[in-house]
Amino acid sequence: SPIAGKVITGDLHRLVGAPVKKGDVLFEIADLNSLRAELSIPEDNIADVRVGQTGELATKMYPGRKIPFVVEHINPVAEVVEQKNVFKVRVKFQESPDWLRPGMEGVGKVKVGRAPYLWIFSRRLVNWIRMKLWI
Repeated sequence: SPIAGKVITGDLHRLVGAPVKKGDVLFEIADLNSLRAELSIPEDNIADVRVGQTGELATKMYPGRKIPFVVEHINPVAEVVEQKNVFKVRVKFQESPDWLRPGMEGVGKVKVGRAPYLWIFSRRLVNWIRMKLWI
């Protein structure tokens, strides 16, 4: 392999005695020190997210262990996921725990700044009224 890493998929035991061709994938290797995460940010929240902001990710495997990250890239085109428009945001981990693996799921929170509690709780309603009344 051209990179150093850990085998994340592939089982040589099931291939013993089986014919293989040139180009067949036997194993997938990942560099666990350079893992990234992809967050799905709803379109009504994407205006608050900027490259360089920090946040934390909690995986389903270890929800109590938060992994700090930095926003690296924001995809400029929305995608439809579960009948909602979301923007894909790629984040880079500031530390990479040894238990972190590709394909894990969790919840990420981006630190977007401070705002009054009244605005935080009423923002969606205000934006909905603005859209309906075209204000």
